[in-house]
Amino acid sequence: MINIKKLRKKRRRIKQSWKLKIHRVSLPFRVIKLGLEQIRQGRFPWVDVQLLKCESFIERRLYNRLWLEGYKMRTQEPCGRYRIDIAIPKYRIAIECDGQEWHSTPEQKAHDRKKDRFLRKHGWTVIRFSGKRIVRRLESCVDRINTEVSKKRKGWLRRWQI
Repeated sequence: MINIKKLRKKRRRIKQSWKLKIHRVSLPFRVIKLGLEQIRQGRFPWVDVQLLKCESFIERRLYNRLWLEGYKMRTQEPCGRYRIDIAIPKYRIAIECDGQEWHSTPEQKAHDRKKDRFLRKHGWTVIRFSGKRIVRRLESCVDRINTEVSKKRKGWLRRWQI
């Protein structure tokens, strides 16, 4: 007589092992996909490490658009016990991309406010964009970032004028 529980357990183990194998195999395809995406955008055909560290589509979309503007950025930049989604270290600007799945509950919003306070306390200017805004109105997001950068540039020039 066949034990049904043992068969189900074995089937579950096989499914999990396939998931692991698929994950190991998918990384090179992801690298190739991002490389092709960069070639289409006119970049060189090597993979940008910072782009690989982006955790979501909205982060990659905003990163690519800011790269076209000429900004030098770092993704998943550590700051204390937090990570900044996209950082422009030269101007100390922290850009947070809030997808609805990860930033919609009251607890998550409270965590985001706490993170913002921490970053501001350590000298960062925090800009938050919703995923919907990045997808639908990307140019307005870039305009807001350009405005903040120009404010920082003017402040930097004022400090050095005699």
